Amino acid sequence: MRYLFLTISSIILFTSCDTNVVFEKNVAMEDFVWNTDSVVEFEVDIQDTVNLHNMYFNLRNRKSYDFANLYVYYRSTLPNGTKDLDTLHFILAKVSGHWIGESAGELVNNQILFKRNFRFPMAGKYTFVMEQGMRNRALEGISDVGLRIERVD
Repeated sequence: MRYLFLTISSIILFTSCDTNVVFEKNVAMEDFVWNTDSVVEFEVDIQDTVNLHNMYFNLRNRKSYDFANLYVYYRSTLPNGTKDLDTLHFILAKVSGHWIGESAGELVNNQILFKRNFRFPMAGKYTFVMEQGMRNRALEGISDVGLRIERVD
């Protein structure tokens, strides 16, 4: 009986974690620097055109990052070749200087929602490209940049 309880508990625990995640990938920046020519690209095969989705920008930065914000140029290419370009602005710290994300030692983790409750218009391979859009060519203090797509319940 105890074995059965542990087995069922384990199944529930492991199947309930992030079951809505469609895609998540993070890319480490070499030497904690995101250069303007360091383009981060994600290719995602999307088949679900019925359910709503949320899209998140993942960022891990050092507390020594010099800015309270981050501009990102975001490009998407649909399976039919249609392209879209947007400039995203993320606030990373409060006016008081306290980081908004979750701190772990010297690093701050952010998962910032930037597209809410949208449907993918067609099935197929999507390409998402992100470049830093700050004035500094070499943006120091950036550890990782990523993308997360979740299905909305």
